[in-house]
Amino acid sequence: MNKAKIKLKNNQRDVKMIKTQVSQPLIKPIVSLALAALMALPPISAYASTTMESCLSAKCRSYFNDFDVYASSGHKEAIATIAEMYYHGYGTKKNLRRAVKYYKKAAFKGVPSAQYKMGLIYLYNDHYQDTEKGLTNIQQAAQRQHPGAMHTLGLIYLHNQNLAQADYWLAQAYRHGDTSMPNLVEQLKRDKPATLAQLPQLNEEAAENWLVWQQADKNKQASLPEYLDTQLNIFKERRRRTVQWPRYWAATP
Repeated sequence: MNKAKIKLKNNQRDVKMIKTQVSQPLIKPIVSLALAALMALPPISAYASTTMESCLSAKCRSYFNDFDVYASSGHKEAIATIAEMYYHGYGTKKNLRRAVKYYKKAAFKGVPSAQYKMGLIYLYNDHYQDTEKGLTNIQQAAQRQHPGAMHTLGLIYLHNQNLAQADYWLAQAYRHGDTSMPNLVEQLKRDKPATLAQLPQLNEEAAENWLVWQQADKNKQASLPEYLDTQLNIFKERRRRTVQWPRYWAATP
């Protein structure tokens, strides 16, 4: 059996184990912490400092139309952005059903942010509730190094008393820049010092990286329009190369 199949089987086993041992009433309070961040309109990307919020101006509608074109062409990042736009009502009316449709498409194509948000929706939204799919999506996003997914998965393991896995994923969330991790560490120090003492990897990350958090220069992050413009330029460049390559091949002896 190859490594990919072994990894898939291990992932499926972990999801089934968590689903068996963690009840939905326990999952909901845990996930609500992560969902609070989602509802608070977090940045669309780690590279964008400005949050996406409801906007129906001509400029926002123009962005929506531009991304819709590239999403229709199959660009997975554009599909994920269209999902965000439907979710927040950016350039279009809010539409959760359409947002879910595009989140699912982007998640299937392996976009971590879409996997994470679809996972939260599966776990928290009564209409779409599916614990197994929710945990699977969050785990997939965590394995693709999405900080929020790592944090959420770590919390689920922590509340499930699987301290080894909780330690690993929370440490990874800290290392990859989840902005709520310093507060979580402080909360554990205050309320559950005995538990924190059993999380050596997390303690190590917190000790090594606290200066990084203190000195983070958010001014270097792009504004939301700058981020969207950058993405559109990337899509245009990809399209240009796709058009030019066949001509190059045809001209090559």
